[in-house]
Amino acid sequence: MGEFHLYYANGQLKRRQLFDAAHAGTGECFLENGQLIAFFEHEIMPVYSEGDGSFGAVSRAVMRNVKYPKDARKANAEGKVLVGFVVTPKGEVAQIKVVKGVFPSVDAAALWAVQQLKPFVPGRQDGKPVEVSFTVPITFRLE
Repeated sequence: MGEFHLYYANGQLKRRQLFDAAHAGTGECFLENGQLIAFFEHEIMPVYSEGDGSFGAVSRAVMRNVKYPKDARKANAEGKVLVGFVVTPKGEVAQIKVVKGVFPSVDAAALWAVQQLKPFVPGRQDGKPVEVSFTVPITFRLE
């Protein structure tokens, strides 16, 4: 069991959150003047707008958009491309880049597939929308 405490700059308690199986997601939140307000989670990850909203839904959406390039097939290029991206505070997918590449046209196909993602419900930290970074693996395998 543990507790997480967060304070305002003036020293006033901002939140007290309990962490254990029986109390997950419970606690208290306060305004800067000490007034108790409705509890909300400190950190909430972005949620994808398709499917069940999970990161698995993101992977499935990316894989639906992947097209294996002909020149990569001809060169027998296979492997796992790691593509990094950021979900902005507005829920947009941005800063898409290859973190680990395999073959130029395969890398480009992976980038294109991630660019096709729909918006997310933004992540939040302390009640405010924030930027959250992700890396998605995209496997290219010849059958």
